Amino acid sequence: MDNNQMNDNQNNGQMNNNMGQYQNTNMNGQYQNTNMNGQYQNPNMNGQYQNPNMNGQYQNPNMNGPRGLVVETNIILAVILTIVTCGIYGIYWFVKMTDESNNISDLQTASGILAFLYSLLSCGIYTLYWNYQMGKKLFMAGQKYGIYIEDRSILYLILGLFGFSWLVWIFVQEDLNKFA
Repeated sequence: MDNNQMNDNQNNGQMNNNMGQYQNTNMNGQYQNTNMNGQYQNPNMNGQYQNPNMNGQYQNPNMNGPRGLVVETNIILAVILTIVTCGIYGIYWFVKMTDESNNISDLQTASGILAFLYSLLSCGIYTLYWNYQMGKKLFMAGQKYGIYIEDRSILYLILGLFGFSWLVWIFVQEDLNKFA
């Protein structure tokens, strides 16, 4: 295969016989290497990700996070609506936070509706577990996408034990908003 034919194959997203990977160009005309499963592959094969803007630094291709999976929520408005609606908005907020955290994390727990029902049926005991798991899930998702989030799982558990789960919701939403 001559160089012109190989370049045509790379630019058209066809198989590159030398690497066994697909070569695709993005809208800026820069190359992205993906395998048949659509996962990013390193073109220089030295264990580091190639930075597409070629400024000499390496970065994880997921640095921008899972944009679009989390809708930014105004925390002050959510607290006010929870108070004004006597907790009804709080139920929606709890379900929404649980579902959004499941979308961005590899650690899957119960869906938002199930988590609410478990908390209700266990008289709040499941809420303590939820508090702890949310701290772990957000920390792991932050590591996955290169977003700094502290592991606050123990803090969330302690706050829940002393009846401050509403404060956990504020911290959780603050961390979720980092993914928006």
